[in-house]
Amino acid sequence: MAENADAIQKVHPVLEYDFRKVQNPPHDKIQITWIGHATVLVQIEGMNILADPVFSEKCGPAGFVGNKRFTPPACQVEDLPQIDVVIISHNHHDHLDSQSVRDIARLHPKARWLVGLGNKKFCVDKGCANVEEMEWWESTSIGSFTFVCTPTQHWCQRYPLDFNNALWCGWVVESPKYKYYFAGDTGYQDELFNLIGRKYGPFDLASIPIGAYEPRFITKFERVNPEEAVKIHMDIRCRVSIGIHWGTFELTNEYYLEPPQELEKQMYNNGLDPKTFFSLRIGETWIVGEDRDYDPPFMEREKTGTPRLNNGPGDLGATGSNQHVSKDEKVEEAGVLTN
Repeated sequence: MAENADAIQKVHPVLEYDFRKVQNPPHDKIQITWIGHATVLVQIEGMNILADPVFSEKCGPAGFVGNKRFTPPACQVEDLPQIDVVIISHNHHDHLDSQSVRDIARLHPKARWLVGLGNKKFCVDKGCANVEEMEWWESTSIGSFTFVCTPTQHWCQRYPLDFNNALWCGWVVESPKYKYYFAGDTGYQDELFNLIGRKYGPFDLASIPIGAYEPRFITKFERVNPEEAVKIHMDIRCRVSIGIHWGTFELTNEYYLEPPQELEKQMYNNGLDPKTFFSLRIGETWIVGEDRDYDPPFMEREKTGTPRLNNGPGDLGATGSNQHVSKDEKVEEAGVLTN
């Protein structure tokens, strides 16, 4: 990556972790915190759910080998609230980190771990006491919540000789009032995501990967690009989605700020409100439906010539449909000319 630390800090700074908000989430709404890459803390009706926890400086088979973060995590494991459930999408090092698992197991011994088939032994060996491994379409209940292990289009491998010895997956979380979808890491398969939308949608919130996709001749079948991420958003009929899996590790060749910028373009191209699928800032804690800053530095609006958005929430609708809006309408409204 050509950019130095100062340049990255200017356009992609990590927000200060909001202990007060994280420790006091609303019980009647969904609150989400982007910790970095695919790691998110989702707080729904009194349950704290941590997805794909990676807090280490590097992701790889050993501490001195692997991809180094160019942005730090929003917090450390000791800063988390009491974790009730940890969901794991697959065993790649940028989604399942050995030291992070050990730390969570030590500091949150009562946490329930939900993993795809073949991943239980890894977690148990790291000290996790309550691990349930599941097959695709299998569900389990935790209190009044239902968790469903859903297929994705990906693969698994941690070591040279364990290729696809474990299952990769996404997760549906159903609370008494809300539905959340965590896609983890996946390529696009229209029949699959339409099926998830029909079986479990519409969703109130989703975390969908938008980065690490170039060159496409290598990644097409394992990772979505922003155009395909928008298709997932539409297929599963989600009211609002958050783009993850970018801005943390240099895994592929695209410009590191391209994913959220291209995501907004693809939302316009599909006639959708860009405030219903966007990226948080690392460290940002957001209550779904509340006002926020839709013009973070990583959008580089002066450089790209894209119109600014107001800070009010998008039109989330009542049935998972998004308000259709064109980029030209936004440009006209903002009084900005673009190339």
